[in-house]
Amino acid sequence: SQQMMKMKQKAGPGNGNDATNESGRASSSREGLATLHFDGGSFEGEWLHGVASGQGSVYFKNGDWFSGDYHNNRKHGHGVYHWADGGWEEGTYYKGKKEGWHRWYACGELWDLEYRAGVMKQACKVADRAFGLRPGESYEDTDEGYFNKDISRT
Repeated sequence: SQQMMKMKQKAGPGNGNDATNESGRASSSREGLATLHFDGGSFEGEWLHGVASGQGSVYFKNGDWFSGDYHNNRKHGHGVYHWADGGWEEGTYYKGKKEGWHRWYACGELWDLEYRAGVMKQACKVADRAFGLRPGESYEDTDEGYFNKDISRT
């Protein structure tokens, strides 16, 4: 599980960690909806003044994908990272870094993770065997009666 949490943290165009080559970077004339291809996959989304701004999705060749809000070529706002094996992490990003509480699911485990400036500060295991829970679903949306909704966040 710990290795899953160390997966790609900064998916997206132009951040230096996604194998985007210089010819793949957005020109200052790119506006509206566009697709940018890079060595590891592609970015599809909204562009403003040549940078990713608005809603966008990154699709990696390994089957992982991220969908969320971008501002100035960085994740900024709500987003969900999906791993090819079915795991996911959902939360808020600020200037390209994870911020606040994220929900993480993999291998039948559900966790709440707290980040500050992209650094994980704490992790609270919510439940085992959370099969079928999808990003955005609440505990009440499931037929499983054993989720602990109250998690200490002090």
